[in-house]
Amino acid sequence: MVQLDDNSMQWLKKKKTIMVGIDVTHPGPGSKEGSPSVVAVVASIDDNFVQFPASLAIQKGKQEVGYYIVHC
Repeated sequence: MVQLDDNSMQWLKKKKTIMVGIDVTHPGPGSKEGSPSVVAVVASIDDNFVQFPASLAIQKGKQEVGYYIVHC
């Protein structure tokens, strides 16, 4: 496990902080018509920002991640 030194993390630890990551992957060129997009959301759950449970979902192809967040 790679971890930043304590001095690098001080600004993050002054207050309760959560890191969130969101991404969506769309079907590429040549994909079968109707192929879905895949969306993922992760968020930190510990004070050292090393534990990130994830949630994945399949949604209609070529829709942006906002659709998943609003409807989950």
